[in-house]
Amino acid sequence: MLALTKCFAKTILPHSQLQEREAGRGAQAPSAMQTAQLPYAVTNGVSGCGNLVITGVIDGPLTGGIPKAVEFYALTDIPDLSAYGFGSANNGGGSDGQEFTFPAVAVTAGTHIWVATEAVAFQAFFGFAPTYVNANAPSINGDDAIELFCNGMVIDVFGDINLSGTGQPWEYMDGWAYRVNNTGPDASFFQLGNWTFSGINALDNQTTNATSPIPFPVNTYTGSQGGVCPNDFHTVNITINDLLPPVLVCPPNITVTLQAGLCETSVQLSGVSATDNCDLSVVITQVGGIPFGDYFPIGIHPVVMRATDDLGNFSTCTFDVIVLEYPFPSQSLVCNTLVQATIGQNGMSVINADMILEGGPYGCYDDYIVTITDDTGLELGNVLTCNQVGDFLIAKVMDPDNGNSCWGQIVLEDKTPPVITCQDWTIPCTKAVNSVSEPTVVDNCDAHPVLELGGITPIELDACDDNAVRFLRTWYAIDIYGNTSMPCLEIITVERPMEVDFPTDIVWQCYQYATRNQIVNATKLKSSIVDTDLSTDIINVSTSLITVAQLSGTGSGVPENIIGEYCKYNYSFSDEIIFPCGDNITGVFEIIRTWTVIDWCTGNVIVTGVGGEDNVQVIKVMDTEPPIITATNLTVNANIPGVHPQPCRSTAAFPSPGVTDNCSGVASVVINTQFGQVVNGHIPDPGLPIGLHIVTIQAFDNCGNVAKGHRANGHRRHCPNADLC
Repeated sequence: MLALTKCFAKTILPHSQLQEREAGRGAQAPSAMQTAQLPYAVTNGVSGCGNLVITGVIDGPLTGGIPKAVEFYALTDIPDLSAYGFGSANNGGGSDGQEFTFPAVAVTAGTHIWVATEAVAFQAFFGFAPTYVNANAPSINGDDAIELFCNGMVIDVFGDINLSGTGQPWEYMDGWAYRVNNTGPDASFFQLGNWTFSGINALDNQTTNATSPIPFPVNTYTGSQGGVCPNDFHTVNITINDLLPPVLVCPPNITVTLQAGLCETSVQLSGVSATDNCDLSVVITQVGGIPFGDYFPIGIHPVVMRATDDLGNFSTCTFDVIVLEYPFPSQSLVCNTLVQATIGQNGMSVINADMILEGGPYGCYDDYIVTITDDTGLELGNVLTCNQVGDFLIAKVMDPDNGNSCWGQIVLEDKTPPVITCQDWTIPCTKAVNSVSEPTVVDNCDAHPVLELGGITPIELDACDDNAVRFLRTWYAIDIYGNTSMPCLEIITVERPMEVDFPTDIVWQCYQYATRNQIVNATKLKSSIVDTDLSTDIINVSTSLITVAQLSGTGSGVPENIIGEYCKYNYSFSDEIIFPCGDNITGVFEIIRTWTVIDWCTGNVIVTGVGGEDNVQVIKVMDTEPPIITATNLTVNANIPGVHPQPCRSTAAFPSPGVTDNCSGVASVVINTQFGQVVNGHIPDPGLPIGLHIVTIQAFDNCGNVAKGHRANGHRRHCPNADLC
């Protein structure tokens, strides 16, 4: 690469050009309203020369030899193009210097730049406009050279500036020359090998480049070699502070004189303005006093306003709103002889002077003192309650400024009806419509207003179209004074289930069945029936439920969620009974109950229920308790003489113990001694020796439950055939 004697040119742009250039590099130039306290960059650019090259020249075929133009290419980003310019050296007469200077704009790497002598013919021939137009610098005739300058120094050249191109290899009359990719800049030494040529007269008689047989290779040059010298920048961030608050102007004091009888008035804000050195949209707010638009009572009311700019600088100002009472009130008072007052929704009525006085004009009604007494002379103040409804009361109004008074009579009435709070309801089809809870009703004076049902009207009775029916329920309420509420309407929606809840398998004890055998019937299972093991899908009925009262009124369950007028289901069942402890043991059994449910809306037979459960219910009546053994200790005499060294022994009769069973009956009793089982009621051979022996008794019922007991058996020393003790 050719070394340049001057690599850098320092350019400090004025403020406006800096903003323009920074905007071209992707930076946002702040607006006038954005400068306050917003940092923005001021950049001094040091442009590296040698970052722009000549890439093409053309001597056009149109009348006058146009278009005449030069193409350039930016090898790298160029922050300030005004560091560059070019000129043409005509007819070998040497350099004419820099005849055109590019404007002060930023250019990105890879940009092609065109400078032509005019724009109309250029546009017609190429189909696009030139980047810049200059009548002198690109005025070339096919034998002229071009010099590219950077800050006055030649950094690239096409052709020999001291030699006419006529007859030279680089001649381009009525043609063009174009730089080879990845070559240049060549400083002040023309490198013929870095260029390609159309040949002279190649464009003769052509009207557009696109239709030319040898067209100019527009914007095809690319260069990966980079610039000769890199650009350099130094940026300083500058923050402009705005510390000045807005200038806020408040109006003079606002004075309002009230009309007769009034005690306050609404005042609207006007006359407040603010300006700021930077912010054109200063925010004005009220920060003190009664808010404008509200009511200002009689008196002097300071108002504080604040103006805040977009940086938080603020200023305040204060003025007064002065509200004056009506200035010419009547000095004498005239009371209405009979006033009918109504108790309010809250059960109270406040009697003010404006309700009693007539005539006038008067000052602020709130200034007059109202005193009410009942027929006993009891003073009630000016607040009446439900206790005074229907009473005739005396009202006195006094002007505190002069002591003048007048009197009138008040009759307090209650004309406020009760208020009913209704709501819409959705209930299952198993619930009756008339069982839905009543709405709540309140009244201002009556603690127990009468709630009356106006009627229940069906409004949609086809349960099969959307699985619901609907009713309109109407209510009225009347208080003790005969005031009747507006009708209160409720929509009651009765929904039919989409799934059937088949009864759950259940286990009863045989003694519960013996107490009340209806417990296995296909009737509803009482809610009081307790399941002792909630971890299973089977209801294990508590064994503590043993009395008739506890077991009455219950069966083993039905598909309860489909029983109702609007459910539109029907069910039946069939039972298969199994006797697991033997056919003759009828108090212990299992019922296999199969439910058949028909959906009348669809005609389908339902065999699968909630959660995928089937339609088969198993009802067990079980005997889980063993027999009860009643046995006491027993003493028998030895009946076999002793033969030395063997002692006396006994094979005497062994009485049977008492054994009972609750349900299935005793199947067998087994008595075991240390020498074996008691046979035919006698101690087995060789007999038990004299002494104390433990005898084991086992009792079995017909369901396999086993009871086990023990008996202590003692033997006395008696000769054979001796009397038993």
